Amino acid sequence: MKTKILGPGRIPGRFFLSPLYLGSIVVLVANNFWFKHSGICPVLAGKLSDIAIMIFLPALISVGVLFLRYVRDWLSAVFEGDPDRQIDFPDRPSKSTLIAALIVSGALMTAMKTSDTAMEIYYQSLNFLNTALLGRTIARPVKDYTDLVSLLFLAVPWLHLSEAPLISRWRRFRLL
Repeated sequence: MKTKILGPGRIPGRFFLSPLYLGSIVVLVANNFWFKHSGICPVLAGKLSDIAIMIFLPALISVGVLFLRYVRDWLSAVFEGDPDRQIDFPDRPSKSTLIAALIVSGALMTAMKTSDTAMEIYYQSLNFLNTALLGRTIARPVKDYTDLVSLLFLAVPWLHLSEAPLISRWRRFRLL
């Protein structure tokens, strides 16, 4: 099979490798492993995680959707007997994918911060993964309605990934 996957020099989902998202992952990991356990300014430590999640999660969901679409197109090419079909992995998500990712991210954060059941599911699943992979437990999340302020940071991935004319000008000057 000679399915053409990507053009030369193309990195699938390269927007996800932006310093913005990589930086939010670093903040999230450092915050959960060191800052929260150090006891230094626990209010700020809790907010940092929420802000990092609101920047990182929509991009992660968008990459997941793009990957699933890519797999669907690849399987379609294989089963239709068209191995030379060009299968494209877009550089950035479509507006509808981005909006859906933002809505899902906001809904998850809202549920986690307002529902005891959702918070417990989040804690148990993340704690299980963390204990299995790293041998450490995570700090138990606290139900705090002020953490919903982090929803404002959903504007960051929107500004970074949308194709608004103002944003294009900002990118030219490397502000975003």
